[in-house]
Amino acid sequence: MFKGLCGTAMFTAGWLVMFIPGSHAEVLSMAPHEKTYASPNGVSFTVGHQNEEVNRVPSLNAIGTTREVFVTNWAYGEVNGPASGTMKTGYHIGCAVDLSGIKFGMSAKAGFEPGFQIDPGIPTPTLTAKLGPYIGGEATLSVDLKPGTVADVQLGEKKLVNGIRAAAISRDFHLVLNGCIGPASIRAYNTVVVESPQVSDGGAVFGDPVSI
Repeated sequence: MFKGLCGTAMFTAGWLVMFIPGSHAEVLSMAPHEKTYASPNGVSFTVGHQNEEVNRVPSLNAIGTTREVFVTNWAYGEVNGPASGTMKTGYHIGCAVDLSGIKFGMSAKAGFEPGFQIDPGIPTPTLTAKLGPYIGGEATLSVDLKPGTVADVQLGEKKLVNGIRAAAISRDFHLVLNGCIGPASIRAYNTVVVESPQVSDGGAVFGDPVSI
C-alpha cells in the first residue's frame, strides 16, 4: 500500500508514424469499477478501484515523441470467508511495443527506494516496482520497447485476510514514455486471487483506457 507515493518510470519505444501530443496539462477523473465474485466453497471476494486521476502534462523536453503523465489510483480488495488472498494493482502501457531491455539508475535524494524486477514471460512481460523508505537516491527506470505488445507495470501488492478491506494507494506516480512516435495509452488494473483448501479463484477490474 502506497501513501504519498511519487515514483518515476521511464519507457523507450520506437515507431514510424509521427504523432505530436497536446501541449497543455489535462487532468482526467476516471470512473470507478468494482466486482464481487462468489466461489463454490461459499467464499466471496471483492475487487475494485476508485478515485483514479490521470494528469497528462507537456513533456519537459518539448519533444513530440515523449509523453508524461501523473496517475493517482485507489485499488482495494476484500475476502469474506475461510480464505486468504493477494491483490495486485498497476497499469498497462501500450505503444504497439514489446519489452526488450531495462536500465536502472540512482541519484542522491531522500524519499522512496524502488526495487525493480523484470519477468520476460510470454506473452506479456511484467515489470514490478516495489517501494520503501530510504535516504540516498532517486530512481530512474528505462525500458526499451519494440513493436509488438503491451507492458505491465505493477505498482502495488497487498495480502488480504478474511473480513478486512485492504487498499493500495498510489498518488501522483510519474510515468514517462520516450520515443513513441505513434498513439500511446494506459489502463489501470486491479486483480485479486483467493486461496482456500478447497478452491483457488480470482477476478479483476480494469479502468478505462486513456490516450497519452
